[in-house]
Amino acid sequence: MKKIYYIILLNLLTVTFSCSKEDDLEPTDIRYDYFTVSPDANDEESILRRKFYEDHNIHLLFNDTLRHEQRGTYADGTPHWFTELLDLSYDITSTKNETRFTYIRDHQKQKEGIRYAETYILPHLDKELRPYSIFLVETLEEYGWRWNTVAYYNGKRCLALAIQGIAELEEEEIKERCIDIFYNIVDSKTNYYDEELNDFIALGNKLHGETFESAGLSDDPTDEEIYAFGFLTWSTWYQEFPSESSDFTSFLKAVFYQKEEDFKVQYASYPLILQKYDIMKEVVKQKGYIF
Repeated sequence: MKKIYYIILLNLLTVTFSCSKEDDLEPTDIRYDYFTVSPDANDEESILRRKFYEDHNIHLLFNDTLRHEQRGTYADGTPHWFTELLDLSYDITSTKNETRFTYIRDHQKQKEGIRYAETYILPHLDKELRPYSIFLVETLEEYGWRWNTVAYYNGKRCLALAIQGIAELEEEEIKERCIDIFYNIVDSKTNYYDEELNDFIALGNKLHGETFESAGLSDDPTDEEIYAFGFLTWSTWYQEFPSESSDFTSFLKAVFYQKEEDFKVQYASYPLILQKYDIMKEVVKQKGYIF
C-alpha cells in the first residue's frame, strides 16, 4: 500500500515541476488587419488611403485584393500563393447577391471618389452607422435575375460606391442618389422589434395583420378609414392591416423619401400617423443618422 502511495505522490510532483518549467504561451498567428495600408507603402494610392483612415477611421479600398502572399512551395518548386479577396457579398447569417465591378485606375478619379464620400455620405453617418471600409469603384453591378447596374452595395464589412457619372450630376441629383444608400444602411441596422420601436408598434393597437372586419370596417375600406387607424399601407387582397414589419418599412421609407413638411401636410388630419412618423424619425436619429 505504501508503495502505491509513493508512486502516486511521485507522479504528482513530476506533473507539478513539469508545469512550472513550461514557457508562457504566446500566440502563434497574430491576426493582421489586411484592410490596413502597409506602413512602408508610399505610392500615391496608399497615401490617399492612409490619410482617409486617419481622417475618418474608415479603411479605404480601390482594389478587392486584401492580400496576396507566398506560403511555401509545392513539391516541384512552384510557389504556393494565398490570396484573400474582399468578397462584398460575404455574410455569415444570409445569402447575398453576387457583384462585379471595375476599378478606378485614374488617380484624379480616385480623388473625386473620396470627395464624393466625404462630401455627401459621411456627414450623414455617425460612428454607429459608418462602415468598416469603403470600396470606391468605377462601375458596380449586382446580380438578381440578371446583372443590374447599381450605385452602391452595402456589404457586411464594406460599403462599395460606384463613381461613374457622378461628375455629370447636379448636386441635388447626387443627394437624391445618396438617399437610397442611407435608407439601406439604416434599414440594415434597424428592426421593427427593436426596443426603441415599442411605442411605434403599440400605436398599431394590436391591429397588425388583423382583418379590416376586426376593426369594424368593410372589406373595401377607403384610404381615409385606414389612415385613421395610423397605417400607410394595407393589403386589399387579404383585406387586412399591415404586419408589424410592413408598417415599420412604410414609415421608415416615409422618413427618408418624403420631405417632413410635405408629409405632415398630407396627413395632417391623422394624428396617429403623425405620432408614428415622429417616433420613427427619432429612432433613425438614435441609430446614428444625421439629417
